[in-house]
Amino acid sequence: MIRGDWSWAEGPKHGATTARTKQYMDFAAKHGFGGVLVEGWDKGWNGTWFGNGKDFSYTQATPDFDIEAVTKYGAKKGVMLIGHHETGGNIANYEAQLEDAMKLYDKLGVRAVKTGYVADAGGILAPVTRLTPTRWNTTTGSVRFSTTSRSWRQPRSTASSSTHTNR
Repeated sequence: MIRGDWSWAEGPKHGATTARTKQYMDFAAKHGFGGVLVEGWDKGWNGTWFGNGKDFSYTQATPDFDIEAVTKYGAKKGVMLIGHHETGGNIANYEAQLEDAMKLYDKLGVRAVKTGYVADAGGILAPVTRLTPTRWNTTTGSVRFSTTSRSWRQPRSTASSSTHTNR
């Protein structure tokens, strides 16, 4: 992606495909890695996602990524899929989908998720409703959530030195 060979967006240069992920899982199994993180598998990477994030779906894969086939393949190889949820700084959109996303991951055996909050100079859109983990089932690895209401938006910084984005 950094060299420009692949893209997060759908199309001929889309990097997060079923076939490519299986290749990385083969490499991971051969070299003793326990997991492979795939960024760009889900819908929402097309267009202006940076600092926006309204189109991200954490349960719908792109047409060239079969999340069920990938997780099954990884399980046979002893390599788990590490989930990736880029928010584009839109935490409200993320938290509105979080419970369904975790149910999907629980069903597929995905036990780790990396989140991303790429936003321009801290322009984070915060949730109206917040999910709080209330109970962890150690046998199944599942989590129960409760909700609380709250609303805020992180102010954008005007200082040029604070434009660092942590991914």
